Amino acid sequence: MNRKTKNILVVLLLLTNFVFAQEKKIDFYGAGRFNMINSGIEGNILSQDTTNPRKQQTGYALFDLGFHIRPNENTEIKATTRVQNDLNGFWGGGINYQLRELYLRGLLFKKIAFQVGDLNTKMTPLTLYNFTEEAGENQVKALQLFQEINHYDKFYGDNSWRQQGAQGHMVFDFKKYLNQVKVSGLITKNKQTDYFSVPDRLFSGFTIATKSLNHLQVSYQMAQTFDVQNTAMFSNSHFKNSVHSISIKDAYKLANWLLGVDIEIGKSFVDYSQYQNQVKNPEGNSMNGTISLKNDAHKIAVELGINYTSTSFRSMGSQTRRINWNQIATQFPYYTNREIPRPAGLIEIMTDPIFFNTQLNPQLSYFDPLYENIRPYGMATPNRQGYSASVTWKAPFHDCVQLKASYLNEQEITGQGTTELRQFNEIKAQASIQLNELYAGKKKFDLSLSYKKQETNRAGNKAIDGIHLNSEFIKAGLNYGLYDQLSIELAGILFNASGNEFIANRNTVNDIDFFSAYQTQLKEHIYISGLNYQFGPNTCLKIQYQQANRDNSLDSQKNYTLHRFAVIYNLFF
Repeated sequence: MNRKTKNILVVLLLLTNFVFAQEKKIDFYGAGRFNMINSGIEGNILSQDTTNPRKQQTGYALFDLGFHIRPNENTEIKATTRVQNDLNGFWGGGINYQLRELYLRGLLFKKIAFQVGDLNTKMTPLTLYNFTEEAGENQVKALQLFQEINHYDKFYGDNSWRQQGAQGHMVFDFKKYLNQVKVSGLITKNKQTDYFSVPDRLFSGFTIATKSLNHLQVSYQMAQTFDVQNTAMFSNSHFKNSVHSISIKDAYKLANWLLGVDIEIGKSFVDYSQYQNQVKNPEGNSMNGTISLKNDAHKIAVELGINYTSTSFRSMGSQTRRINWNQIATQFPYYTNREIPRPAGLIEIMTDPIFFNTQLNPQLSYFDPLYENIRPYGMATPNRQGYSASVTWKAPFHDCVQLKASYLNEQEITGQGTTELRQFNEIKAQASIQLNELYAGKKKFDLSLSYKKQETNRAGNKAIDGIHLNSEFIKAGLNYGLYDQLSIELAGILFNASGNEFIANRNTVNDIDFFSAYQTQLKEHIYISGLNYQFGPNTCLKIQYQQANRDNSLDSQKNYTLHRFAVIYNLFF
């Protein structure tokens, strides 16, 4: 145990003893997890490989212990420690200690709420927002625990980004015209200086939100990222990205229907002072809005949306991606005797924590168009305009049937490398059915289905600028209760993609330097079967077998099949 870890534990113990000695105003919380995965790989990818293993056994055991301390009525302290031991470490050799979370929050003058330390930060879809990762929508229940673990470990809760800094807010109540006005702000550190060529970088945000007596909500948001000058002795460059937006929300009662309106309009500014080859400081605009109709009696909801985001719109807080495709898979990372990184598949971006990003990034990072080509940077994806529509329905009896269908149509605003524009279409449908409710069965019997199809087209010669790319997702999950706490889980995920694209290669200031031709004929199939024992609402044990097949018809030497046997015990308290 190093000196830093010892100091952390000593401080926590002293603080705990102090609080107990006063009024015992302390609560404990935590989480525990055991994860063991026995994996194997086979297929054409091993035909020229005599050095890399065909089987691997990995896993770990960890325990999070949290302290929620309230020294007085206006102050709270929260600290979470983590102890983790890899299964490959023996006699304490693989143990890792870390302070996972630490913050202090309180109330000043009984009006100003503040928090310093670790923060979960979130504003609006155009200023600061953590959009769901590709392939993460409508996850089958057999893989939901893997998704929840990654979101818990990366602090993705409620579409927020974990940062370190300070934030605060205060509320003013009124009796005439306005109900209340809320003013909030935050400042965090985004990048640490190396004292030579990389300056400190900070992120700040500010919001003024008003709510009228008739429930109309209007707010102004400002998010800004900027380098701190003179924190790196040999750096003359300076980056600054500002986003200003106005949001309007309202709801109206129309007979048995509730009409909702949600609009956000934003403008961005970017300053690349003294950056190499930088000749312009782009400004961008964005606007998205939705109109929704809900009928609680018939349990139906309809939503219509429009979106416009200009080519030069830049917002680091809302365009940062969760999935980092520059990482290499944890299991079987290389193939061939030349140690070439193995192409990651669908199973990795859904379960492997190494692909999940936690750092806000000012660059429009690489994405794989196979899995998401329409909105790879969320609602704030630049160079898009279009409309969407969706319908949701729930069965009036026990909500045992839930159906949803949606359509998205978008196109580029500016052609990339040509005057022709990409045209995008997306169709999604999902169903969740509690079969036991339909025939009054006593044992839980759930079925989930989802379908997603994306299509990208651009007129022109295929060898020069023509594009035609299709992708399809099909997810199906079945859960049947064998006993009160024990259930069987079955799932299948089918993914097919074919066609071609041209991927933009961007420099450090997000300008396109060139395009890389991309062609695919890919099939990925994932099959899962296993048992789930639910000890309680927050504790479960899963035993699963997973098989992932990746078939690339254009390069059969990269075809492979992954076999994984997983045992996971997870608890929260």
